[in-house]
Amino acid sequence: MDQPAQYGPHIKAYAVYLNQYQLLPCERIRELFLDLFGTGLSAGTIVNANMTCSRALKPVEECCKQKWASDMASLLVDIKEVVDKRREVADKLDKNEIDSFKDRYD
Repeated sequence: MDQPAQYGPHIKAYAVYLNQYQLLPCERIRELFLDLFGTGLSAGTIVNANMTCSRALKPVEECCKQKWASDMASLLVDIKEVVDKRREVADKLDKNEIDSFKDRYD
């Protein structure tokens, strides 16, 4: 072969999906592409496609982490406020209050 094979974004996206979501190993993906399209992807191509996808999704991941951290901080502050208020009148929260926090956590 004179030049390395080049694959478009759809083929690479499909390989990433099979590898990351369907959990197929590189060898099985290569065999599948060979059967379906007559060409097998190398493990290096699949790994590089995964890395490209990972880099592209990094800002989304960071945004999700920040939102989650903010939501958890808000939840903990709310729990503390309710517990502090309840301490004045009783030793424990009622079931509805606990369930409302569980709903926010899930």
